[in-house]
Amino acid sequence: MMTSVQKKIGIGFITLLAVAVSSFWAGICYKFNKTFFTLPVLDFNEKVLFDSKIVRFSGWSSPEAGFRWSDGKTSKIIMNLGTEFPKSNVILLIDVKIVHDKQSIDVYVNEKRIGAMRVSKPGIYHLPIAREFLVSGENKIRFVFSNPSSVPGDTRLLGMGIGWFMVSTESS
Repeated sequence: MMTSVQKKIGIGFITLLAVAVSSFWAGICYKFNKTFFTLPVLDFNEKVLFDSKIVRFSGWSSPEAGFRWSDGKTSKIIMNLGTEFPKSNVILLIDVKIVHDKQSIDVYVNEKRIGAMRVSKPGIYHLPIAREFLVSGENKIRFVFSNPSSVPGDTRLLGMGIGWFMVSTESS
């Protein structure tokens, strides 16, 4: 028969063992994610096409002929900008190939609002990004559409179709 001290020691050992195993698996999962899911580093001034595999598109439909539609109220582009940044602010350039209705699009970088785009026709749109909004590694651009809507025969909520984007240094 176990004494109360032996029971407490046994429970403490089991708890310690559970924490150690949990920490071990958390470390393995972290290393797995870093190894297999880390995006390649995107160079500043590099044009990223609508069908690129070096960024993650979330809230966008599959690539079509020359562009990719936003699909829904919110769309994101996730990219790895590495660890070395220009000393000055940068500019987000977006090649809008097609627009469904007029859109007022609020744009965020890492959840900090950088401005709004009033898009009524195709063209290249520019938005400045404050240098301090960027972080080492993965950065997220989020677009919030004012008026996404469907067309007959298509259930997607369309806002804009992009051909490419670029995070450009101001001096380029």
